[in-house]
Amino acid sequence: MTSRDTDSSHKIPLYLSEGQRNMLLAEPSFSQGIHKRLQVCTVKGNFLLCHFEEEELIGIADLAEIKSIGSKDSFEAARWNEIYLSIVQLIQKRAGVIQIAGNKGEQREIRGNIPNYYEEKKHLDAQGDILSFINNMVKTSIDRFKNIPYKKIGGLSRSQLMRLINDDWNDPNGCVQLNSSLPLEAFDQSELLINSRTFLIALKEFRKVKATTAGNLNRKFVTQMLETFEMSEESREDIYRFNKVINEEDVFPLHFIRILFELAKLIKCNKGQFTLTRNGQKYAEEENAGSLFTLLFQTNFKDFDLAYCDRMEVNDDLQATVAFSLYMVGKLAGKLISPKKLAPMVILPKVRNTILRADDPYHLEWMVDSRIFRHLLTMGLLEKKELPTESKYMRPFHLRKTALYDRFMRFDV
Repeated sequence: MTSRDTDSSHKIPLYLSEGQRNMLLAEPSFSQGIHKRLQVCTVKGNFLLCHFEEEELIGIADLAEIKSIGSKDSFEAARWNEIYLSIVQLIQKRAGVIQIAGNKGEQREIRGNIPNYYEEKKHLDAQGDILSFINNMVKTSIDRFKNIPYKKIGGLSRSQLMRLINDDWNDPNGCVQLNSSLPLEAFDQSELLINSRTFLIALKEFRKVKATTAGNLNRKFVTQMLETFEMSEESREDIYRFNKVINEEDVFPLHFIRILFELAKLIKCNKGQFTLTRNGQKYAEEENAGSLFTLLFQTNFKDFDLAYCDRMEVNDDLQATVAFSLYMVGKLAGKLISPKKLAPMVILPKVRNTILRADDPYHLEWMVDSRIFRHLLTMGLLEKKELPTESKYMRPFHLRKTALYDRFMRFDV
């Protein structure tokens, strides 16, 4: 239903197509107020005119930019990006108003804090250079908006946040700097690297390891890895206790590493046999331990589907913004902190709203723990300290980053 918003005089107008409005209405993370404004709007030709508070528009812009980055559908990403760019141009201080003719003749208001605007406009009109002035004004306003630091996103500006999320982790000038030159002894607490090298060396010695018809490692090899892998004796005993025969998926640390290795192109399965690739042969060498860890770290968070490790719903936005989560863990976990307290603080607000569930207060904590904290623990980048408890089943603990965290990762924001 569309009608006139009678309380729009102090709000910022935003033109949307019907399709764009429907995309926003379908987002469950928005407040009831935003949904109400999307439902109550004015028809303007082929467009719908909605009015929002500036903070509401900032919230929509945040999500639209995240969606434009995280969407695997290029058409959907382009539509989200279109919404984001439209909003950025509108979020300005309301000292001056310029009317710019948009596509198909629609008028868009762009508001900005322009000193002596009318004097400047008259002068530029005489020179016929008003379009250049408008473009510079818009660019200046957007730059100002993007460089304001916000407490809710860790004190970063939107410009810093987007660089953090978008930059290539292999770019020497990027926001996320990974140290691939660390020696093997730096990873003495990293179960992931220790077990990965055990797996690599075994494959190198065997040359070929027979695969099952399902494409997994055979039981004999799995049992050998179970005996030699770094894990708690309690975990090892549980695997024997609960499984009459032991398959690859029963030893999840091995199953996980096998998947990572395939994604990283370190191994291949051909004609029913697992073998190392040329890269796999190279990374088996001790002097390449730091490079191997870096490759597995990137593969883990960039290529591996983090939702595979639990039975919760897929959340592409969480994985697309994982660089922000890693930045915040590094910032907040210098001292022991509970996962319950840490989890909501390392997720972007708009992503957090897509995870929160009224019927399950622990859902967000469990998802962040499963998809971020546990991976960092097995990598040796986080450590946990168990707390005293009388329960035989619940083992409360606190988390803290290890010295390896800052040796391996640096954020140039």
